Amino acid sequence: MARRDRLLTPLGLKEWWYHQLHKWVPVTKYAPYGRGPGPHTTPRSTVPPGGGNGREAPIPAKSLGRPGLDEQEYLDSGEEQIRLMIGELEKAGYSFRDGMRVLEFGCSSGRMTRWLHLLPVEQKEVYGCDIFADAVRWASLNLNPDYRFFTNTTMPHLPFADGSVDLVYAGSVFSHIYELADAWLLEIHRMLSEQGVAYLTIREKYEIELFEGKRSHTMIAKWLREDPASREAAHSDFSAMELGGFRNPNVFYDLDDFTRRVQPHLEVRGVVREAFFGQTAVILGRARRS
Repeated sequence: MARRDRLLTPLGLKEWWYHQLHKWVPVTKYAPYGRGPGPHTTPRSTVPPGGGNGREAPIPAKSLGRPGLDEQEYLDSGEEQIRLMIGELEKAGYSFRDGMRVLEFGCSSGRMTRWLHLLPVEQKEVYGCDIFADAVRWASLNLNPDYRFFTNTTMPHLPFADGSVDLVYAGSVFSHIYELADAWLLEIHRMLSEQGVAYLTIREKYEIELFEGKRSHTMIAKWLREDPASREAAHSDFSAMELGGFRNPNVFYDLDDFTRRVQPHLEVRGVVREAFFGQTAVILGRARRS
């Protein structure tokens, strides 16, 4: 398709608009509270100590990190994915310990965080962070009051000391990070304790096969069917591929290349296909010194 003809298609116009934004706004740091003019207040949490877990906590509005999921799917998928993570970490040889520090990187409104009471430990220190301030505030007001939630930015830095986090997990975060992926992997390495692990989900070439099969109903599958340039890129010999533009990137990796790019600081301890809807989970630990 000629460049001029492509520009006149809906996808072509969208890409042109992203390009114009990209020239003037190279980095979106975080999404602030959605509020109008005048005073703005944050209420106090009314969740009792030990409350706000699992199915007893309320369910956020769709605008707060619940796109495409009804209430039952929201609850069931969070529980299923946390149980799967626990099982896969144990298979990979990870030992949960009392007093461990856990961080959900990209927690949104806590779809998975609300299930962390299932971790096989009595005591834990839990943090959740996201660039979407409204979702973070909702989680802090409605989920377990012992957990701490904060808004981070897209810049690769989080407020934890070196080697101070025992478990970092991120569901569908690296599927939206392109240019800064390597920097964020280094930041995760910096935070991880000596025996700590990271459980990160990524889009990879295997998921493209799913989009042509049992996940053909999804938005990205529709995109790949309707846009020849995206379909051609998806079937090319890429190391990494981004669709959607810098405002809403969907990033895919070649799995072998991704496992190489985490080296030499991190090493792969396990790979779990379809761990997060269609995404693949990669279990990473600090590289063992010989």
